[in-house]
Amino acid sequence: MIGNLFWNIWLFVGGFTFYFLLAFQDGRPAPVLIGSFLTGGFFFILAFLIRWLCKLIWITDDQTSEDSEIDHPDSIQSGDDQITQIRKKDVEENLINGEKDQSEDIAKAIQSMMKES
Repeated sequence: MIGNLFWNIWLFVGGFTFYFLLAFQDGRPAPVLIGSFLTGGFFFILAFLIRWLCKLIWITDDQTSEDSEIDHPDSIQSGDDQITQIRKKDVEENLINGEKDQSEDIAKAIQSMMKES
């Protein structure tokens, strides 16, 4: 489904408010509130149907290309994935080495400050 549960909640609030404002002129609070909650519940359930239909209508090209990559694992895309994995490993190694260097520098700075005082 497209979206999340907040869309359903907003449609509930919208349906509740719409019915409440239209029926408010009646003046009897119990039927107005009951009808408002029922209308809000209807819109809440309707939101699930709308979100599901939107998912069926808006299938993106990214999803179809992912399916084709699964069928053809030796495609160019898999080579790109390997390159990105290698780059990620290099970045992680640099971060780990950089953190060690930084921690050593910080320790030396603290020691020098303690000697001064």
